[in-house]
Amino acid sequence: MPVPAPLGRGEQRRSRGGAVSITTRLDGEHALVEVADTGKGIPRTEQVRIFEEYYQLDNPGRDRRKGVGLGLAIVQRLCERIGAEIAVKSEPGLGSRFTLRIPDARSAVAEIAPSRLRQASVPLPASFAGLRVYLVDDECDILTGMRWLLGAWDTRVYLAGSIPGAAKTGCIGCPL
Repeated sequence: MPVPAPLGRGEQRRSRGGAVSITTRLDGEHALVEVADTGKGIPRTEQVRIFEEYYQLDNPGRDRRKGVGLGLAIVQRLCERIGAEIAVKSEPGLGSRFTLRIPDARSAVAEIAPSRLRQASVPLPASFAGLRVYLVDDECDILTGMRWLLGAWDTRVYLAGSIPGAAKTGCIGCPL
C-alpha cells in the first residue's frame, strides 16, 4: 500500500509520457501539499470551472473511463470544511500545479493524543481477519483497489458492479 511521503520529501510518478510529483512541506504552522504535472495544462479561462461538480476538460462524450468530474469539487469542499485553501497555477503546454495550504498543521498534530484516538463510539475489532465485506460499486478500479486493501486485512471480500447485477448473477454471497 502506498505511504504518503514525509513532510519535506517528494514522490514522482510517470503517467502517459509525463510526470506527476507530490511534495509536502511545512511553511510555519501550515502544511503545504503540492501536486504538479507536466501535462498539457489548463487554460486560464477554465481554471475556476475545474472545481465545479461534473465539469471535465476534454471529455465532451462523458467517457466514464476518464472519471466523472467530481475529484476537484470534493477536494475543494473538504478544504472549505477544514479551513484549508486550494490554488491552481497552470499554463497550456507547461502543466499544472495544485497547492493545498492546510492551516495550523503543527498544533493540530500536537493536539492528537493517543488517549483521544482510542475513544470511538463503535468499538473496532482487534483484527479484521475473517470478516465478510460486501462491496458494490460501478467503478472497476474502485472494486479492484478495495479488494486488494480489504484482502490485505484478511477479510472475505464479496464484489458486485451493481445491486441489481449482484442479485441477478448471485455475486453477493460468492467470494471473488
